[in-house]
Amino acid sequence: MKSISLAIVSIFIGSLGQILLKMGMTKVGGVSLNQLLSKIYVIFSTPFIIMGFVCFVSSSLLWMVVISQSQLSNTYPMVSLGYVFVFIMSIFLFNETVTFYKVLGLLVIIIGVILIGKG
Repeated sequence: MKSISLAIVSIFIGSLGQILLKMGMTKVGGVSLNQLLSKIYVIFSTPFIIMGFVCFVSSSLLWMVVISQSQLSNTYPMVSLGYVFVFIMSIFLFNETVTFYKVLGLLVIIIGVILIGKG
């Protein structure tokens, strides 16, 4: 049970990293692939982006603890819960739309994670 809780925390922190990157890139503005190198300093000096990377590193460190204590085939499918976390946070922070099919897809993900966990 401890590794499951730690996995959920790790996945949530990784999802938070995605949200912070989105917030940072909203401040930077649209960037095309051609502009990426020329805007690299602006991108990596944006506080939300820095915090996003800190979340990714923290999440990865916690994840290493999780997979050292559990079967990867049971815990790795839990990573898909990141979609659920990002979806919920995106609704509140970015006013993203909720549709029937998005909710249905999230339910399928949650049911799948539960079924794999039972196996």
